[in-house]
This record gives sequence, C-alpha cells and structure tokens, in this order.
Amino acid sequence: MVTTLIRYVADKDLAISTIGVKRSADLDAAFAEMSKQAPGALFVLTDNILQSLAEPVVAKAMAQRVPTFAISVFMPHAGALFDYSRDPPEAFRGVARLLKKILGGAPVAELRSSSRPNSISSSISRLRKRLISPSPPRC
Repeated sequence: MVTTLIRYVADKDLAISTIGVKRSADLDAAFAEMSKQAPGALFVLTDNILQSLAEPVVAKAMAQRVPTFAISVFMPHAGALFDYSRDPPEAFRGVARLLKKILGGAPVAELRSSSRPNSISSSISRLRKRLISPSPPRC
C-alpha cells in the first residue's frame, strides 16, 4: 500500500516519508523524526499495535499541530481528523459470508468476487466538525 501511495504522489508535488512504529516505545523517536520533516499531515496505516496507540499517536501529532487521518475507525475517536476505511460491521458480515461459502464448497472464483467490501466507512471526528462549523461569537 505504501508503495502505491508513493507512486501516486510522485507527479503531484507531494512527498511521502515512512516512519515505522512497532511498539509504544517507538513513538517518541518516530515523532522526533517527524518533527524534523515538518509534514503537512500524518497518514497512519494502522495495524493492531497502532490501533491500540491511537490516543497517544493523535495527541503527539496534535502537539506538533499536524493534522492526522487514517484507515482506521479508531483514529477519529481519538481525535484524528478523519478515517476512510471498511465499515467494521460490514467486515464481520463479509467474513461470515465468505466462511459460509467456503464451508459450502464454493469454487475459488466465487470466493474472489464475493470478498470485496460492500461499503466503505468514513468518520469525521468531533474536532473536525467544530473546526468546520465554529459556534457564532458571543456578544
């Protein structure tokens, strides 16, 4: 996925740098490196480790005033601007559909066509909603 993103932005006057985080102890070094690069945004490719670190990741990014988004529904709940990901309930239903077909002896071609997500979820954090539509000034 990262390789695809790097290729996509190559001709768009954008740059992508990657910083690996495998455990919570890596966060300080990752954000120290990120501060040297002065990024315009932080895109988090999440795994189970980074999902569990959503709050400290977003807090550290906010401390550096770097807008954060991800492909995980956990990040907006921690304060990231938004996520764009597969809808979790739909993902579980998809697994159930696939399992039923596998146990029913479905041919491989049928499994491939049915394993695509039916819907994509996009969450915008409450913080972003407040930034977009601020409350009117008090008189």
